[in-house]
Amino acid sequence: MSEFIVREATFDDLDVILNLSDFNEGLDYLHEYFDFFQYCSNVSSYVCETRNQIVGFVVCHRVDNGETILTRASRVRPEFQGKGVYRQMLMEIEEVQKEKGTARRYAVVKTRPPAMTQFQTYTSVARKEAHVFEIAEKQHVETSISDIKRIDGSLQKLEGIPALYLSEPYSNYLFPEGRIIVDLVPMRLIESNLKLAQGGNTVFVSDVQISSNEYKKLNTFDTPQVKGILTASSVYCTRDFAEMVLILDVFGSDLSTFNNHVAFHLKRLRESTPQQVHFKIYTSKGCDCSVIDYTLAQFGIKKLTEGRRLEDCVKLEVYERDLP
Repeated sequence: MSEFIVREATFDDLDVILNLSDFNEGLDYLHEYFDFFQYCSNVSSYVCETRNQIVGFVVCHRVDNGETILTRASRVRPEFQGKGVYRQMLMEIEEVQKEKGTARRYAVVKTRPPAMTQFQTYTSVARKEAHVFEIAEKQHVETSISDIKRIDGSLQKLEGIPALYLSEPYSNYLFPEGRIIVDLVPMRLIESNLKLAQGGNTVFVSDVQISSNEYKKLNTFDTPQVKGILTASSVYCTRDFAEMVLILDVFGSDLSTFNNHVAFHLKRLRESTPQQVHFKIYTSKGCDCSVIDYTLAQFGIKKLTEGRRLEDCVKLEVYERDLP
């Protein structure tokens, strides 16, 4: 019998969980996401105990009509790392999900190259480029935003991702990876997943369109050209409120209006206290990286060129393996 016991987490566990380890170089989102994880119907949180002491924690998402399970926010108390705590939690999760009769595969998202000895049974199924920036002086950014007299009226704030975007020609253009990846959660192009992408504090903005001339091609064998991009931002403060993290997911490769999208999402920072902002941007295949760098420079936002935080966000890659 294992010395570890895995059970579902409760609100009473939160303080202990947050102090288990220094998660993600201090850029921990759990204190702001925990309520969402506890109340969301497709998310379950688990703790691992030994001798009445919590030594591990992990969150399990169920997407793709329950066929795919994904873990995130995992952490293990330092003195118990390497002793099978995470493995025990994962085994329990897989067993519980298989008993429900729908889970077929396990997915994991990595933002730095994993140890391949641990991923021999996994297949890489999607990848997005990562761009990491730091905002050291928020006031300067606010001034740059105010200098933009008017954000293009074609930008539309959305409640979520429209179902129309899951069909061609939009789907191939917006989601060339074959996955919707929002706030580090990958999902297949299934309509039931759209409501799952609306959770947390994610804000969607779009100016995606097909011109009137291109619409004529919808009734032919030609593929109409899609313009614009869909962007989604997620924001959270670190536990000590010393920093804010802004994640911007970019879908599509036409960056002609990218500056307006950035300005729109940066306005979310005005409601925050921290002056230091860690800014991560994930882009789809075909995006011109130089446009990303140039646009952020116009807002006085510098690209991170070295350090552990850059090493921890090299790219976003999704791996999957079948459940036994």
